[in-house]
Formats: sequence, C-alpha cells, structure tokens
Amino acid sequence: MIRDLERKLYNLDIPLSSDQFLLLLLLTTFVSAMLLYIIDISPVYSLVVLAIVLSALEYMHNMYVRQIEDSLPRYLHYVSTLPLATVSQFVKYGREGFGALSREFKRIVEAGGEEKDYRRMLRGMAERLGSPLIERVIKSVLIAFEYGKQKELLKGLAEELYFVREIEQEKSASVSLHRYSLIVTSFLVIPFILANVVSMVNELGTDISEIEQVIPYYLVVLSLITASYVGVHSGNYKNLPVYFVVGTVISLGVYYTTLTW
Repeated sequence: MIRDLERKLYNLDIPLSSDQFLLLLLLTTFVSAMLLYIIDISPVYSLVVLAIVLSALEYMHNMYVRQIEDSLPRYLHYVSTLPLATVSQFVKYGREGFGALSREFKRIVEAGGEEKDYRRMLRGMAERLGSPLIERVIKSVLIAFEYGKQKELLKGLAEELYFVREIEQEKSASVSLHRYSLIVTSFLVIPFILANVVSMVNELGTDISEIEQVIPYYLVVLSLITASYVGVHSGNYKNLPVYFVVGTVISLGVYYTTLTW
C-alpha cells in the first residue's frame, strides 16, 4: 500500500514522499481531533478528515489516468500521420497538446537517454500508471516498432481504441449509476435510518442496548461488502483497503452523528 501511495504521489506531481504524506496526514488528523475535543465533539470524527484526504487522492489519480486513456486514441491517430522511425520520436511528438499524456512524455524526454532507454521508460510509465489499457497500448506500440510497421499498426490501434473507449464509456455510465446508488445507500442511508430507529426506540423507553452494541459491527461488515463490490467492479483491487477504510469511517460517522442530534 505504501508503494502504491508513492506511485500516486509521483504521478500527480505532489512533492512529498509516502512517509512525508502519511506524517502530514496523521498530524492533520491529530490537530482535527484536538480541535473537536475542545469544542466538545468526539475526536473520533477527525477520522473523517483522513477519509476525505484519501478519497480525494484516489479520485484525482483516477481522473489523471482516465485523461491519459482518453488521449491515447487521438494521439495514436495523430502520430500515425507523421514521419515516424523511432520510439523516441513517438514520445517527443506528444510533448504538447495532449494534457496528462504530454506531461508523462515530457518526463521521459527530460530524462533523456538512448533508444533503449525510451522503450524502458515507456514500459515503466505504463506500469506506474496502473492501467491495464495503457499497459496494453504501450506494449502494442513497442511491438509495432519492432516489426517496422508502426504507422499502419498505430493507425489501426487508434481506431480500435476509439471503439473500445466508446463501449467502455457506455458501460461505465450504466454501471456507475448502480455503483454510486449502492455507495450512497450503504454508507449514508442505512446508517442514518438505523440511528433514527435507535433514537425513536430509546425515546419509547425500550431497552435495546444489546442491539445497539451490534450495529457498529454490522456497519463495518456492510462497508467491507460494499467496498469489495465497488473494488471488483471498478477493477481497482489494490484500492480495496482504501474503499473499506473510507466507507467505514463515513458510515460510522453518519451513524454516531445522527444519534447525537
């Protein structure tokens, strides 16, 4: 998980190591807990800060990778119309005009080196971004150069990607709606309803202390199930722990906050 965090910080140009980022995050959480304690609110809610920061980092990285994936078909089509003999040319042509993809190419050009170094850095870029689509495209690009049919193969690859991205976007639109509905229900609606039911029953004078003790564990298990579903269907298996922690914090936060109203 630390290595994954280091990779995301580097991709997003955040000038912090994973250790520095975690230390800053812990300090921020600690300060938030102290401030909440001073104003007579449970310091446990400071974990919401932790959840927000981790969620924001995950969201920004996913958007960064998505921008590169969206730029690839257009760039491959563009570069296939230019004089193209080497991998270094393939990289240098993309230094401007293609957003996040151009940022990655600039990094490679600034590092410089021989032709074999450009191949190595392209493979490293694809692995670092953690996108199966980008890894497949870079692998196909390098194979195209090995066979000397780069212009024809890159144009064909661009057309294939346009088609694949269109299908993925249609599929993502329908799946995302279902996924977000599940997230909202599991992390917000259910904890809110449970807290209100507990409050109403307590007002009636009924003893449900044993049930109240079980509810937090139920919410943790529900968060685990939801996080697993979201991780599997989004393809981000490495982020399952983050989804689980963030979901648990939000779920318990909503539950206990609603109880104290």
